Amino acid sequence: MERFYAPDLLSTSETIELSPDESHHIIRVFRKHAGETVAIANGDGLMATATITGQTRKTVRCSIQSIEQISRPEPQLQIAISCIRPNRMDWAIEKLTELGVATIQPLICEHTSVRHFKIDHSRKIAVSAMKQSGIAWLPELREQISFSDWLAAEELQENTVRMLAHLDPSSQPVGQFCQHSTQKISVAIGPEGGFSAKEIAIADAANFRFAKLDNAILRAETAAIVAATQIKSLFLK
Repeated sequence: MERFYAPDLLSTSETIELSPDESHHIIRVFRKHAGETVAIANGDGLMATATITGQTRKTVRCSIQSIEQISRPEPQLQIAISCIRPNRMDWAIEKLTELGVATIQPLICEHTSVRHFKIDHSRKIAVSAMKQSGIAWLPELREQISFSDWLAAEELQENTVRMLAHLDPSSQPVGQFCQHSTQKISVAIGPEGGFSAKEIAIADAANFRFAKLDNAILRAETAAIVAATQIKSLFLK
């Protein structure tokens, strides 16, 4: 069953009118007609089964048949990744959405070369990935922030396992740090060239754990996916 996105969907909704973009996909791409059934997600855990009841050139109206509240996957995982080239960031956001990451935080680090993040464009990438993979949750996409400001905010968070992806002899696999955690996990991924010595020092002072994702040096987008996959695999049911 094809899935579509309606952020206005509520647990009490009986009908829903889809946006022009989603309506275009239903009418022009999937060639759906009145009486056909579709799935609709709001990105916050609600998944509805609905019947198309009417359409115009730009809008589609649906009658809600059933609604299910789907729990957010545990643990709640935040990937904080240095801003990278747009096409690579798009790929990372797509895959992190598919993996059920709760939060994606773009970072500006000392070695970051790309210092802008197109959040509206990235939301469209995430919505498309959510629909394609059949999940019910969108990640929270945040505006870019400096690494030092992010660290300061993270220190205020409770019940969070904090890791810095860092290829170093002292680093340990992620499983060593989150075997017993079902709360929140944050992983910071650096840019090409890695984190600076200063950034590593302040992360260490903030009690971040140094995590080894692989024996090889990984691109930022690859490291983000590897970290999310390794952590998700620890909590599969």
